[in-house]
Amino acid sequence: MNDEYWGEPGWSPDGDVDDAGGVPVRLGAARVGVTQAGLARLLHTSRSAVSLRYMGRVQWRIDELERVAWYLNLPVTDLFKQPRRTSSYF
Repeated sequence: MNDEYWGEPGWSPDGDVDDAGGVPVRLGAARVGVTQAGLARLLHTSRSAVSLRYMGRVQWRIDELERVAWYLNLPVTDLFKQPRRTSSYF
């Protein structure tokens, strides 16, 4: 199988979302049907504050990620973005 092409960016061959190309918290929440308003209630903040985090304008704090991971029943490490792969010329 060709390792350089998996179809649409952000998707892996097994059909799971590849977090290197997406936004892990947004995807995790969408998978279980949690809205921005639901996360806002969980985090005791506004929906617009969650939206700013979704868009990357404000960084998630580690305590927020821990709480979201618990709520979504995911390991907190699943909510961290993976570093983008760089080409190697060696």
